[in-house]
Amino acid sequence: MKRICCLLALAWLLALPAPAQYAQPELFELRGRAADPGGAPLRGVELTLKMEGREDRVLVTDEGGRFLFEGLHPGPYRLIIKTPWSTFEHSAVLGPETAQNRLVIECAFQGPGVVRTVRPTATMAPPDLNPDKGYAEVEVFYGTDREWLRDKPIEERFGPMRMGAEMEGLHRGVCKVSVPRDHRMGEIERPSIWKLEFEPDPRKHMVLLGLEELSPNSFYGRLQGTLGKSQAKELLVFVHGYNVNFHDAVLRTAQLAYDLGLDGAPVLYSWPSRASLADYTRDEATIGASVFSLEPFLRELAGRSGARSIYLVAHSIGNRALTRALERIALGMREDAKPMFSEIILTAPDIDAREFTNLARTFRRAGERVTLYASSKDGALKASKEVHGFARAGDTDPEVLVLSGIDTVDVSQVDTSLLGHSYFGDNCSVIADMKNLLRARKPPHERAPLTKKEKRPGLLYWVFPAGGNCLPPSG
Repeated sequence: MKRICCLLALAWLLALPAPAQYAQPELFELRGRAADPGGAPLRGVELTLKMEGREDRVLVTDEGGRFLFEGLHPGPYRLIIKTPWSTFEHSAVLGPETAQNRLVIECAFQGPGVVRTVRPTATMAPPDLNPDKGYAEVEVFYGTDREWLRDKPIEERFGPMRMGAEMEGLHRGVCKVSVPRDHRMGEIERPSIWKLEFEPDPRKHMVLLGLEELSPNSFYGRLQGTLGKSQAKELLVFVHGYNVNFHDAVLRTAQLAYDLGLDGAPVLYSWPSRASLADYTRDEATIGASVFSLEPFLRELAGRSGARSIYLVAHSIGNRALTRALERIALGMREDAKPMFSEIILTAPDIDAREFTNLARTFRRAGERVTLYASSKDGALKASKEVHGFARAGDTDPEVLVLSGIDTVDVSQVDTSLLGHSYFGDNCSVIADMKNLLRARKPPHERAPLTKKEKRPGLLYWVFPAGGNCLPPSG
């Protein structure tokens, strides 16, 4: 049998002061790096941290082979490490007697057998806590009712199918995404064969660096900690549209948060889209069922996150789940209750216009302000109209949908992409308007260059002027 060997180096500095958000000086961080015998990083190594009397924590190593467990209490733990060759455990105790140690675990694998030695060392240099990596990192929290595919790479960890019927609630966790230092607003940088780029590089591309599955309590503890480090304590919740897989939804959420200058934390709700152009009808059935997962998730975020402002953004068919979930929330609110959410932004909603009108009478009570972005050049919504036989709320042709209590913004003049459906994230003019809306909380009449139009006396909507397009070049 061909001998396969690897070296897994796990190094951590446990004497670091606890992050301020935990407000408990005895908490620790456990960090390290996995590498092969030649020093090359091992990506996708799964680690499960088991601590006595506490919930398991699961994550995988990122592009650089790195991992990080935060907010750990002192006490004994077991670290279960799953590599492509085998699975093994390491046990130790977090506490004063080990706080100064930096440990190395050397592992050699030969067939199914495992040979392991563990020894403390004082020669390893402390980890660089603030390296100039050439890219920024964005944490994206997530809730999803997709199935969990444990043995898949992290890009495919959540699949196109629903959670099993025996499962309850949602999967929750957090992802880390790289954003290149020269990132351009409105763009999700990916490898391009035209540039002879065949592998993702976080210095040049937006890359999913890591994924950590969390229990509900750990999820909200981590989310509260992240918001606690911000000034504005803003929460951006994004619900993606049709034909989108989990990986692409995470990258889009990170891009939006970065481009909008969010001072807080982004959260993705990812429903199980089949991520296939041919599966539109299946996605329609799935989005309807996801309402019953999204509604309690939104309630939890409002009640447990500690956010000062919560912004909801939905795209395309994702608006069906969001508006129906908000309708259910609004129906349960007292007449004198304050809105649960600060801003509700509905972009290119693929909803029957009449159904949207009926839903809006109720769901708008759940938000302090509701904004509808629509376009007459949205090819995807025109195709949806052909399929369903009725006008869509996000299509301004033949007429723009304007409702009392909702700010409608017609973006037809600024989008020149092929389908004109993803302007909410691809067009920097629209992103800039959303930034003024969310960060400055400006009403449309104060957001240049929007101009006022009147559909009929007293019923206003807003239009981007021609020439306001600043889409990044393709390729």
